[in-house]
Amino acid sequence: MLKGKHVPDKTTWKGTLKREDRTFFWIIASFFLASLVIRVILSGGLELDESEQLLLTQTWRWGYGPQPPLYVWLQSLFFNLFGVSILSLALFKNLLLFVTFSFIYLIARETSGNRGLARMAVLSLFLSPQYGWEFNRTLTHTVLATAAAAALLVCILDLEKKRTAFKYTLMGLVAGFGLLGKYNFVLLLAALLIAGLSLPGWRGIILDRRILLSLAATTVMGAGHLLWILKNQATAVSFTGKLEISQDPGLLVYGHGIVNLIIASIGLFWPLLIVYIFFLRPSGSTRQTVRGGGNIQSLLGRTMVITLGICIVIVFTTHLTRFNDRWLAPLLFFLPVYLITRYRSRITGPRSTAFVSLAATVMILLLALFPARVLLASRTGKALRLNYPYGALSSGLRASGFTGGNILAQNHRVGGNLRLHFPGSSINVPGRPHVPLREREPLLIAWNATDEDSAPPSLLEYVRDMTGGLSAEGNPGFVEAPMLHLKGRTMKLGYYIIEEPNDQSPRIKEE
Repeated sequence: MLKGKHVPDKTTWKGTLKREDRTFFWIIASFFLASLVIRVILSGGLELDESEQLLLTQTWRWGYGPQPPLYVWLQSLFFNLFGVSILSLALFKNLLLFVTFSFIYLIARETSGNRGLARMAVLSLFLSPQYGWEFNRTLTHTVLATAAAAALLVCILDLEKKRTAFKYTLMGLVAGFGLLGKYNFVLLLAALLIAGLSLPGWRGIILDRRILLSLAATTVMGAGHLLWILKNQATAVSFTGKLEISQDPGLLVYGHGIVNLIIASIGLFWPLLIVYIFFLRPSGSTRQTVRGGGNIQSLLGRTMVITLGICIVIVFTTHLTRFNDRWLAPLLFFLPVYLITRYRSRITGPRSTAFVSLAATVMILLLALFPARVLLASRTGKALRLNYPYGALSSGLRASGFTGGNILAQNHRVGGNLRLHFPGSSINVPGRPHVPLREREPLLIAWNATDEDSAPPSLLEYVRDMTGGLSAEGNPGFVEAPMLHLKGRTMKLGYYIIEEPNDQSPRIKEE
């Protein structure tokens, strides 16, 4: 049977990090450090969410659109500290991932009472398509919300040990961080509240009058953004465009929504669940050698069930028929902790060793796949966003006479990449918050002309609207460069460079 040191139920977190804890943290940190280095040296292009961050971080606002603002605020801080660069993007993301996995380790250690089982629970996440791949590749707000969710659980477990006013306040602040990270965080809060009230061991923590400190802290954290939502309701709820809500009543719609919920839940963990079928199968011995954490295990189990129950209620009340596995990522991240703890009597020493070896192999493969998908584009024939040669295209724009100023771009993919290479410019794209243009500086109008030379009519209309009628006339210019690691393919940018008119400075329309 797997051996390990039990962490007493009624201690504080302080002083409980042993040498093997620190060693494991270093292993996780090394993975994300390697991921950081790979991202920085791999490409000067941006993933989709990275492009959006480059644009949104130009200004500080209480809200930026259909996502809460916390990720943008924190990313802005990193840009101010380390400059507008791939390094700043990757450093923030990987620090956030390291913190997330570290918190999950603490949760798993406390739940299972065994450091070996805790390591297995954390390493399990690398076998998930979302946590192991998408979190590192492209996601932003979902990563932040998961970090906040893990931190919230750590706060709750700490309250079980000893209740203080400071801990309740801290829990409220973390809950506020989660709500400012992603709106679906409210589902986790509701599920935890219902689950806690249903369990005698947790009911006292929730009904303690000091919970009002938590509510006050959460309210203070979210007040500014809430006021912004009230003033910008159409913008704030525009995320509903991503949802598939059927107007047809009936059992077929409900069945469709529930089936998609099941598919999304399984999709979040499907490789891991397949592996668990082998590693958590009955071993012939059910003798418990590690005890403790049953109260926590019950809370996690009920929280998951209630979360899915709330999602089913949403299906019936809104006719929602589509669920995405990444939407569930901040809500169900502790499933490995629950399963490892519940079936820990089946995990023998050899099984633990084999699982760790498998997870380590997957981690190495992930580090290899991150660059391979870009470097082997010529073999796959698929152009990824990191294959786009925005560095060379930007050099071509400089050679054509544009060294910075104002940029109106076709979309956030073009605009975000151009900000990376013209960090001192003011950049605007349709559908994103407006940034004031710089007076007496040139204006670059840019679009992806790889498939079509002429500027998109929607972009030209946007230029006229944002500059008070200024129009782009004459023949456009073009810069072209070979795609990175993709032989025989090029990317072309079309552009107009408009120097400041003598009698009129371009002005952007204020919101």
